[in-house]
Amino acid sequence: MSSSGNGAKLASSGYGAQLASSGNGAKLASSGNGAKLASSGENGVLCSSGCDTRAKGKAGTWVALAEFDDDGKCVGFATGCAGKDFPADVWVCAKDGKLVEVEV
Repeated sequence: MSSSGNGAKLASSGYGAQLASSGNGAKLASSGNGAKLASSGENGVLCSSGCDTRAKGKAGTWVALAEFDDDGKCVGFATGCAGKDFPADVWVCAKDGKLVEVEV
């Protein structure tokens, strides 16, 4: 699912979702496992409660991703701002309570 307009609000609950927006102020959310969320506009907000999810955004984009242990139990959320807490425009995942760069 994708959007190019400002203020987009995209949500998915299925596994393997791929949500993307190029407009400013996008809000992307997913509850399915394996989701990939990306925003190239300013002031984006990306959030996923699914296992094994990835996100990337322009500097200033806020990201919150759930973290799961090896048994599939949620152990918390990692949150941060692209360009401040982790590099902008790179894929990140939740690991040890932080958002860390990851290959996609």
